[in-house]
Amino acid sequence: KPIDVCKSYRARLCSQEDFSFKLNDYENHILHMHGNQDFVVPIESIKRPLKHRLIVNTNDHDLEEPDILQEWTIKAVEFICRNE
Repeated sequence: KPIDVCKSYRARLCSQEDFSFKLNDYENHILHMHGNQDFVVPIESIKRPLKHRLIVNTNDHDLEEPDILQEWTIKAVEFICRNE
């Protein structure tokens, strides 16, 4: 089946758009976690940092490394408990 070049192009354009403004009403309930060395989605690509963020020292995009997992899990639980 041939690739729909136009559809592919639109998908790339969409991925470059900034939709962060749609989070304004929910910002107090969002904890943004990001690796400071993430090559999949570089931290520099964040147009508007969210109010609550946790930047961890890793290049692990999925934040699955055991040490990193423990670090962000503890902080995420604390955030959730404060925002019940």
